[in-house]
Amino acid sequence: DVCSSDLKGGELGPIDKNKSITDKIEQAIKNRVTGRVNATSNRAVSIVFGGNREQMRKLAFGDQAISENGNNWDVDSCSGIDRWATDIYDFCCREFGEENVVSFIVHLDELNPHAHAVIVPITKDGRLSAKDLFGGNDMNQARSRMRELHSRLAEVNILSTQAFSLH
Repeated sequence: DVCSSDLKGGELGPIDKNKSITDKIEQAIKNRVTGRVNATSNRAVSIVFGGNREQMRKLAFGDQAISENGNNWDVDSCSGIDRWATDIYDFCCREFGEENVVSFIVHLDELNPHAHAVIVPITKDGRLSAKDLFGGNDMNQARSRMRELHSRLAEVNILSTQAFSLH
């Protein structure tokens, strides 16, 4: 299925539609959060990963002719996009904890191949805290954390796309 695939446990495969993403979020919170959950708590953070349109298309489809409107149901995906998706999934697991990645879906059915990750911000001590996982004590600390995160992601993207161009 070129349209979308789920990458969980490092294996690319069809999307598990037995549970909705919302149900997966709530299950993670119920099973792992030890403290109180406020009604206003951020229950999940959604991140979209992508890159340069031409490079992402090359990773996903190689030299095959593709539709400019995103309808590429009849086009085979290439192994480059699988390697890229695995690298990005591994990045998410390292940064946020694999147990916090409740969904990771690769989309090849739109103009730009990309991936969506849904992260439940549960800390190592069992608190639901997007501030602790993504932010900081103030805007300067949050900005610094995001820059550092972005730099680490850029390294992953560069290595992943360079590895593809060597093959």
